[in-house]
Amino acid sequence: MNWGNKIAVLYIGFVIMIGFLVYKSTQQNTDLVSDDYYKKEIAYQQIIDANANNKALATNPVITHNEQFIHIQFPSTLHHQLITGTIELYNAANAKNDTSISFSTSNDSVSIALNNINKGNYTAKIQYASERINYYSETALNLFE
Repeated sequence: MNWGNKIAVLYIGFVIMIGFLVYKSTQQNTDLVSDDYYKKEIAYQQIIDANANNKALATNPVITHNEQFIHIQFPSTLHHQLITGTIELYNAANAKNDTSISFSTSNDSVSIALNNINKGNYTAKIQYASERINYYSETALNLFE
């Protein structure tokens, strides 16, 4: 085999490798963080303000879980106040596992059933309000246990 044939084989091998990489890259799942990310980005200042309100409290909400429930314990300064909000369980690995659950409570804790929620690593994004003051907190949550 002369040097001209070796260059041709090398070039054809390179083209086949690039074609294979292009094919494999089109097969990858590329979920967006949110379908309406632009609208959420414009309203992000409200999240920043709510997070500052949350940091001004004595403690952050504490999230614990077992096999059936997620328990959220709110700061004691909000005791006996109506607390309404949502908890968004965001799974970075698979957008199909994302869940948003609304809650309302008049004491300082709430329990949320884990029905139809897949096991995995989540970010629990809690947006809640009490007496017209908005709060926001994020916590890593591992639902493997």
